[in-house]
Amino acid sequence: ALISSPQWFRRWLLSFFDGAIVVSQKMKKQLEELKLLSAKEVFHLPSLPIGIAKWEACKNTRQRIRKEYGFDEDDFVITHIGHLKKSRGIETLLAATKDLDVHIIIAWNGRGAKEGIINYAKSIDYDMTRLKIIGFVNAREFHSVGDAYVFPFLYQEGIVEYPLTIQEAMKMKVPVVCSSLPSFKELVAHEQTGLLFEPGNVEDLKRQIARLQKNRAFSDKLANNAFDSINSLFAGISPTNLVGFFMGTK
Repeated sequence: ALISSPQWFRRWLLSFFDGAIVVSQKMKKQLEELKLLSAKEVFHLPSLPIGIAKWEACKNTRQRIRKEYGFDEDDFVITHIGHLKKSRGIETLLAATKDLDVHIIIAWNGRGAKEGIINYAKSIDYDMTRLKIIGFVNAREFHSVGDAYVFPFLYQEGIVEYPLTIQEAMKMKVPVVCSSLPSFKELVAHEQTGLLFEPGNVEDLKRQIARLQKNRAFSDKLANNAFDSINSLFAGISPTNLVGFFMGTK
């Protein structure tokens, strides 16, 4: 909200600040480029879900939950958590997977029209036996089901900077495929900690999903790298760093 406000308002408001904490490098860069604060007065604190710090993937949980949802062990399952509004890009995901041998399960939070997604799927002759839309879930258990977590946002929405569900998937060693929006790229490095695709590009998303489906070793490498990456972010959150920042702005 601050970045999108009129410049006179930003300058007036920030005149009362000694420093600012931002949740992404993109926001930090925007403040610095606008010369509203100096680099030393802007502290980057990743928006990390502390509650998942001790999450670990569990093979037994995966087998149990997959069985509960009706998936065989050799099924390739794509997961997603969130709303079903247009901006989410679920239609892109469906179009991309229409001709792939995959299953999709979406944990829907109640926002957006479920019927709209179902109607779209039927309009493209999607195999409805391969699509499940369920309600609220235990996120930790739900992520254990997936062979890939796809986050197909069409555009940056509101204050979404470090999507919680991407971080959860990374912590559970589930390979991530997400649209190449600026803040998302701070979490996911293409072909290193996940795969990126052009927002709304059906063929690009299809290609990235197929890469994971066809190459298990590559998929495992991405998942392990992502796990190490998210753990390193948690390790970087230090009370000492924060105290030092606050003391340095006085």
